[in-house]
Amino acid sequence: MTFSEITSRFLPVNSGTPFQVHEDDSLATPLVDGEEYFTAVRMAMGRATSSGDAIYFLGWRFDADFRFSLDPADNVRLGPVLAEKAATGVDVRLIMSAKWQLLDYLQAHTEKELGDERNNDLDNVLRWFGPAGNIGQGHALRHLTVAGRTPLAGRVLFDYRGEVTGVHHQKCVVIVRGDTVTAFLGGIDFLGDRLDTARHDSSLPRRNPTKPEDTLNYYWHDAGVMLEGSAAFDVLGVFLRRWEACSRQPNRRYQLKDGLNIQPALNPTIEASGLRAGKITTPATRMKAAYVALNFPEHDAAGADPLDDSTASSYGTIHTVGVMYAKAIRAAHKYIYIEDQYVAAPAALFPVLGDAIRRGVKVIAVLGGYDDDTQASVEPKVTGALGDFLTALGTASSGARVFHVRETIVHSKLMVVDDKFFAIGSANFSDRSMSETTDTSALGNLLKNFNKKVGATDSELHVGIVDDRPPEQNAALALRIRLWAEHLRVNQWDPATRADLIDLSRALSIFSTAWGKPVRFSYPKSRLVPAAQ
Repeated sequence: MTFSEITSRFLPVNSGTPFQVHEDDSLATPLVDGEEYFTAVRMAMGRATSSGDAIYFLGWRFDADFRFSLDPADNVRLGPVLAEKAATGVDVRLIMSAKWQLLDYLQAHTEKELGDERNNDLDNVLRWFGPAGNIGQGHALRHLTVAGRTPLAGRVLFDYRGEVTGVHHQKCVVIVRGDTVTAFLGGIDFLGDRLDTARHDSSLPRRNPTKPEDTLNYYWHDAGVMLEGSAAFDVLGVFLRRWEACSRQPNRRYQLKDGLNIQPALNPTIEASGLRAGKITTPATRMKAAYVALNFPEHDAAGADPLDDSTASSYGTIHTVGVMYAKAIRAAHKYIYIEDQYVAAPAALFPVLGDAIRRGVKVIAVLGGYDDDTQASVEPKVTGALGDFLTALGTASSGARVFHVRETIVHSKLMVVDDKFFAIGSANFSDRSMSETTDTSALGNLLKNFNKKVGATDSELHVGIVDDRPPEQNAALALRIRLWAEHLRVNQWDPATRADLIDLSRALSIFSTAWGKPVRFSYPKSRLVPAAQ
């Protein structure tokens, strides 16, 4: 395919803001599961050693004590590494998500009072962004000492604006080494339970590598991608824009009822050293096309009232993740493979997904067999918005199959189409991650009694890649085979197994016997559980 044929089929051209499609100048390396992702990030961070280098983190959640390795003898932790790098002159900066609606609420209510509300949404927000969550972790990073100094004191910002029940969900790590920019993005957070191998073969309950006193009753499946070239430079641009906007947020101080005094301001005076920009460099191996996509809320609760999100967003109106996903779904001829924590996009994506199924495209959705929120196994049944969507398809629903991965939290946010396109990032397959959404949730009503809709849009960061190289080089095909082999618990490098996985006329039969000839290998240890529709 020519570049124009690819962009007109899979990727949004002339999308406006802020990035364009890049041709033949970027490399994307998928990184599946935590062990591989965190090892790659750790190695890249290790190469940043001089005062001209930089390490930039943008995330939803962090643990200052996060351990990079499953080896108990390897005690290297995130916070000390960043502090030591900053002390040697590397420009280290972190942006962490916060919710000033939560902090405002905790000035008049204790955490116990909040917990007594028995509101799962609010419990999660407290766990994620409260004194034991990001607020506490950010303060811990700011106070880490190296040679009597606190090198991260002015280098950890909280992004607490946005819509009332939406969150800043973008996740990336950018390494600037000299003129070279390398970016990592995906769904993975720097939390202990995310660190798992692709084998997922530890005995359950397994040990939390960061907090060995805690045990985990599940495996964790996730995905990220390493970017080089122009696409990596675009991700750096996202971080720089977020940092600049965070540094201009109103000063806010909080005296929580439980006693914590968030003083000085939530965001301290920023250190004066300049941000590193690097240069656009072209890697030796390149994909056909790459596109960095974003989702940002259209409104911002930035004034004196934490529930007033009538102010226009400081980031502008950007919903290119949803545009990219819809374009790729429309482009599908053979199959669409989705792995996600949720598949619930009735407004943004279900209409185009339904059209694809009705024209004969096979759709496979793989979800978790264990729920992170309820900490319980998931019943193998399609419910909610996805269930309603499949029911409305009628007989056409035979073109879609839903599976859960037994004993596993599936946290990856990815899609593969026709062995020619893949997308990986932070955006869930849900309306709030793809477009503008509103919310009348119990969380909003608990914060303050009101009778209006409030914004619930999440900010997101994703990348879409087109790769039409032959099978032995094609990253989209390689990603599909790797994921299917992992869930089936088969050896992807066995020649006979690999041949059948490459051949879609056979491989699709794994998900429905009506979709093709049966594969000629067995998979008795498969962890895929079909969900009743």
